[in-house]
Amino acid sequence: MIRNICYQVAFWLYQLRILPEEWSVRRMFKTGDRHEARRRAVKRAQHWAAFCIRRTGSPVKVHGKVVLAEGQGALFVGNHQGAFDIPLLIAFMGHPIAFIAKIELRKVPLVGAWMEHIGCLFLDRGDKRQAVALMREATSALQEGYSLVIYPEGTRSNSHEMAPFKSGSVNLAIRAGVPIIPFTINHTWKMRDMRHGGINPTQIELFIGDPIPTEGLGKEEKDGLTERVRERIAAHLLMPDGQPQFPELRAE
Repeated sequence: MIRNICYQVAFWLYQLRILPEEWSVRRMFKTGDRHEARRRAVKRAQHWAAFCIRRTGSPVKVHGKVVLAEGQGALFVGNHQGAFDIPLLIAFMGHPIAFIAKIELRKVPLVGAWMEHIGCLFLDRGDKRQAVALMREATSALQEGYSLVIYPEGTRSNSHEMAPFKSGSVNLAIRAGVPIIPFTINHTWKMRDMRHGGINPTQIELFIGDPIPTEGLGKEEKDGLTERVRERIAAHLLMPDGQPQFPELRAE
């Protein structure tokens, strides 16, 4: 509990300290220097995210790296175990990313503003018309060379297990004609003590896979793409003791 209190105090003091910078970035977006504004926002977000993970006392081990051509956008697709997944990916993916996130996150003071600045798109699950418009916006962003992250499970698992993927969750990459980067997050679910509300220092492991191309796929390949991506992610899922959940997939 004490660790959690210290974390919360440090988190919000950090947000207040960088508030003038948020105002500066906001002005830059309004005056038209959007490229530099986004660059500065991404740099600050990466620093903030690394700060968040460090404050939990959790070491991170990264396997693999992002391999993309200069200016190439990609759809990053992976599992979602816990609340620290977003700062983990921002800090350790080694590539500028934004998220397709639930609209409630937009309302979080200060945090929501920085998410907008780095290019996050917010989905209102109760508004089908907004969801369709958002998918068009996401397609354009990917084609312009930006990278987005989605969690096809739809919500956090809060465990080492992975839920079924939403049908058609990778269609966005097909429509935009960009590659898919599969990633696997392990052990972030342990970082939150759901019973006592504390933070547990945990060894985190992040696996970054090779790009999966989406251009030129036939109908059968498109139909099987979601399962193919899911298997790539599942291949690096670990049990609580660190052993592979699906060693047969890893062997392939």
